[in-house]
Amino acid sequence: MNIKEEIIIEGQRVDLFEGGKISRTLTINSLGNITAKQSSYSNTIKLPKTSNNTRIFEGLGIAGNNTQLPYNRLRCSYYYNTIPIFVDGYAIIQSVTPETYNLTIYNGIIELGEALKGKKLSDLNLSGLTHSISIEDYQTYINDDTSNFNYSIITDNVQRPESYPFEDNISASTYNLSETLPFIKAEYVFNKIIEEAGFEVDGDLFEDANIYDSFKKEYISLSEGYVVDAPLEIITENIGDIETTEFNIEEVNEHNVGTEPLPDDIYRLDDVSNTSFSSTTEITIDAGSFTTNFSDIIRINISANYNIRFADYLRLILYQNGVEFRVINMTQSFGANIQTEEIELFTNDGDVYTWKLEANSKYSLKYIDFSSGFVFGEWLEYNFTFDYNIGINDVQPVTVSGNEMKLGDVKQLDFIKDITNRYGLLLNKSETSNVITTKNINNLLIGIDGFVDYTSKLNRKKSEEFTNSYAQENFFKWKYGKNPNSEIDTTGFYDDSFLLDNKLATSEKTIFTSIFEVINNNLFTTSYFDDYYQTYSSLKHNLIAYDEELIYEPVENKLKLVNLHRSDDKVDYSLYFNGTPAVPINDYFNYLTLPKPYSEVFDEYYSSLIEVLDKYKTVKVEFNFNLADIKNFDFYKLIFLKQTGQYYFCNKLKYNVTSTQVEAELVEVGRSVNLYPEECKTWTVRATGNPTEPEDAITITYYDCNNQIITETFTYDLDTIICTNGVRSIQFGTSGDTYNGDPFLTDAVYTTGSNAVVTNTNNECNSTPCYNWTVRATGNPTEPEDAITITYYDCEGDEVTETFTYDLDTIICTSGVKSIQFGVTGDLYVGSPYLTETEYTTGSNAVVTKTETQCS
Repeated sequence: MNIKEEIIIEGQRVDLFEGGKISRTLTINSLGNITAKQSSYSNTIKLPKTSNNTRIFEGLGIAGNNTQLPYNRLRCSYYYNTIPIFVDGYAIIQSVTPETYNLTIYNGIIELGEALKGKKLSDLNLSGLTHSISIEDYQTYINDDTSNFNYSIITDNVQRPESYPFEDNISASTYNLSETLPFIKAEYVFNKIIEEAGFEVDGDLFEDANIYDSFKKEYISLSEGYVVDAPLEIITENIGDIETTEFNIEEVNEHNVGTEPLPDDIYRLDDVSNTSFSSTTEITIDAGSFTTNFSDIIRINISANYNIRFADYLRLILYQNGVEFRVINMTQSFGANIQTEEIELFTNDGDVYTWKLEANSKYSLKYIDFSSGFVFGEWLEYNFTFDYNIGINDVQPVTVSGNEMKLGDVKQLDFIKDITNRYGLLLNKSETSNVITTKNINNLLIGIDGFVDYTSKLNRKKSEEFTNSYAQENFFKWKYGKNPNSEIDTTGFYDDSFLLDNKLATSEKTIFTSIFEVINNNLFTTSYFDDYYQTYSSLKHNLIAYDEELIYEPVENKLKLVNLHRSDDKVDYSLYFNGTPAVPINDYFNYLTLPKPYSEVFDEYYSSLIEVLDKYKTVKVEFNFNLADIKNFDFYKLIFLKQTGQYYFCNKLKYNVTSTQVEAELVEVGRSVNLYPEECKTWTVRATGNPTEPEDAITITYYDCNNQIITETFTYDLDTIICTNGVRSIQFGTSGDTYNGDPFLTDAVYTTGSNAVVTNTNNECNSTPCYNWTVRATGNPTEPEDAITITYYDCEGDEVTETFTYDLDTIICTSGVKSIQFGVTGDLYVGSPYLTETEYTTGSNAVVTKTETQCS
């Protein structure tokens, strides 16, 4: 056969030397350096300097040429006999000689790296995060687990002057939405990076519940704030003008200076009546008060006409449900005065408002009596009236543009690496599509997706090595900012490490440092907000600054990673925007915690790898692979070799498509991974307790004898046999007991607890010989509906169901009968599906009898 390799560079086919035999190394990750994501690559490929290649490489190597191709990655695809080995990889020109162009080709996760080259989080199009914010919107967001952003009003985003009376706001449990900026879901940013790069992503990050339940709670702060616009307020209805009582007061307590004691003050507190008014659906007005029939913001515009001749003060007081709410002092000046005031407040349905006018006299000379001299006294003299109108005020939502949300100059690729390293994820890009699959290293090393037995493919073991890049103590670290509440340096408080028993390794090494800062470590709680509330002083992330005059400006800060949680219970607190009244609500709130500690990361996502690294050994072997073996090679499955009795992870696979000899670098993962029992056994599945309904079915996920994962659902009323070497899970009913444990069968019985049990029969699968059995009707069958339906196992162990006519003796070749049904509603036989007797019957109408003839 004429073997033809093809390399396509920037859409053009290059010329190859005859029989060039391109050698490639396939890899996704080396366990010796788990945090370094790797790509497949070729050895140096020599291309002839043909006129075609010289044209494709823009005259590279010709005197005076200044092409930029050697300084760029060139898009590349590789085909073998028209079969795509990979598409959308990259070629890099290494050197040029008089006879050849020398280059290396890469593919795999490097394609994502190239697509993200030079891109920062600030380059992402975040217009999809554009949203409106109002008090109602805020309540919607905090109750929505699917939102790609969310708010935490107990996080302080504002850099304030030192004199700002901040503690007063805390005790008032009142929070300003003009000063509250959102957190962005890390999952949204991750997916956005992948999507804009032209890829898709799936796998354990989203499909493993233990990983995704943590990942979906992660949020990142903004790196720079923005100024929230003042909300637009619209008066939707105006009720007025309401006229009130006119007061004309003249009172005096005189005394003669020197002969009489000082007189008492004159104090008045008068009810104000409405004298001209008209009620509406929203506002009920009577002579003594007005009542709101809705819950919303109202605006009261007051116009007072008055003349104060003698008074220490004159003030108008508004009461809400009998409690003093607002006091308006009348400015004193000679002559007639007009004073206007605007009151904006939140009102509840049924709130009652009343007015009072308060005044106090002033000690003064009143007149001169020519007979008795100067006359002094406490004088109170004024006239006063006012009218007012009531407007129903609609505060419009503020629109926040997603493109105002700054995430800074962090590289997009570094963000992807941060997520994958903290969750112990490998990345594997399909060679023929843009799908990237994530796999947790723990899941891989315990063989959750099974393994491949390459026993028959092994030619020889070449060597063993025992070195890796790890130290005796290996650190995962965070970044830290200055603690805003303490002079104590808390750097490193949230770092952690894992230990390896390798006396030849260096003492310590930093394996990974997150791109994120964590909030300082002196978090403390009070009884406020059911002990969830964390004070502003400890949850400080400045994104805007202002002075005493509330002039805002954005400020920059470092990205922080937090977990965002909704409170267990609703609590009472109030929200407002600058310039609007506070609105009381009873709702949940979001509070922050530090991200998952590295100690838990090691336990949940890296524990199996740490065990492997403690006794690290790589083995180089030679396999005999054809092209199908190479194309179907799965780095996410372990390799089993009977020659060593061990299971392995593949670091690298070196091959040439024209040769069957393939070199693999394998990492021994240990005998503790018992994926391959000596032989499959049959296990009986049955319900216990008292199941009576179809929803009491038993669902089992298990490994068959070819190590493929099978999920089957069995009815509650039949004993059923499965042939398996490992049960992963047992679920009884739709929401009943479950068993999730060691997927490898070492015990004799596995149970969900009370309703389902799987029991070892100690029979080898298909160990019962097949015999011909005669099926016949007994009694006196006369109708077609008297047919006999039998479910049995054929000699391959597959389940077969057949229906036979009532009037013929029929032969079946079987190793086990599960059930015999005579007719549509007749007698039923259900029993052990393994034939230990010579005859089985439904009772009166059908019989299955063993012959002496073996079959296959």
